[in-house]
Amino acid sequence: PGAETPDAILEQVRQKKAELLCHLQALKTCLADSQEAGSSWMHLQDTYAQQARNSAADICNLIQKLLAMRTWTTKVAMLLHRVCTVLGTKGLSCATVETLTLACDGLAEEVFWNQLFHWPLDEVALDS
Repeated sequence: PGAETPDAILEQVRQKKAELLCHLQALKTCLADSQEAGSSWMHLQDTYAQQARNSAADICNLIQKLLAMRTWTTKVAMLLHRVCTVLGTKGLSCATVETLTLACDGLAEEVFWNQLFHWPLDEVALDS
């Protein structure tokens, strides 16, 4: 309480991002292995998928907190909204196993991470 600075929240986002990518990678590996392993892998896939969705949702909640903290520049606000679009209720936090697996590589490469962790956020230069 009171100690939640944008820095602190971004640090949490960083950790959640690592978790998210970890879960997605596990899911991807699991899917690749399951081609020959049969249905015993389904449960594991669902577990990883759910963990990935949870991490994505957590990141969104943190970003919402950031948005509420102060009035950001339009660029930063757009960046934060973009993260929420990719990870939010219409994005990864409700995605199917297939979508999550497809997202695995793309998400790690996603430009917004660098922009998000480029501090101070107000100086972030968004090249569209």
